[in-house]
Amino acid sequence: MFTLVARAHDNDEGRTLVVRFLEGLAKMQRAPDSVSQFNEGDWDNFRYIAWEIFLHSMAALLKRERFGFAASLLNAGYFELERHSKSGKTRNYTTFWRSLQSLERRKQRLQLNRYSLAADLVKERCTGSGIDFTDIQQADFVLYVRYAVEASNTEEHIRSWYPVTLAWLEYRAGPFEVFVKAASAAYFARLAPVFGVKQASELQTVLAQFAEGKANGPAFGYAGDYLPVADLANMKALATKP
Repeated sequence: MFTLVARAHDNDEGRTLVVRFLEGLAKMQRAPDSVSQFNEGDWDNFRYIAWEIFLHSMAALLKRERFGFAASLLNAGYFELERHSKSGKTRNYTTFWRSLQSLERRKQRLQLNRYSLAADLVKERCTGSGIDFTDIQQADFVLYVRYAVEASNTEEHIRSWYPVTLAWLEYRAGPFEVFVKAASAAYFARLAPVFGVKQASELQTVLAQFAEGKANGPAFGYAGDYLPVADLANMKALATKP
């Protein structure tokens, strides 16, 4: 489904339809007003599905190099009603990343030696979807870098994106494909809107914070190291070729 969307609907109408579809998923992540008593994890199944679909959508668009389409999903506002109210507010793409408490409780109860059961599920379920798990990881990382750019541009606290699928990343993994290709200045110019920047130097300034130890990426427990964000994003080579 996601590959077909990336192939056939890269136009204003198609982009709007996908945003409205994702917005509908976002609205299902909280208890409806008709439910007065609930536990926070009761809607985790909807939260997981919304997160998985958003990840797959981004992975398909990046794989097909539909960067304008991908940027439109990241720039969109997803409207959510407040509980017991007819008003609400828009949230950005980070609304699709939420802690899944039911899975955390299951991990603790069964004493499972896993970093993220959600990441495990995504890996298992992408088989036969037309999207490789490496594509999912690339999308997850791109979303994290986009969040890092936004966080660097404000002193206010903003919702974060945590790339849990990278817990499966091999320790010595090299840069992701889109960042390797972004060594080309022409390719980077097409990719830049995904990160909300215009110049490679803007992105490199953010990535340098990780390279210099002024900011820390996620840590997944291996060797006590933080995720090598600058290396995975090919920082030094961005836009260095025609």
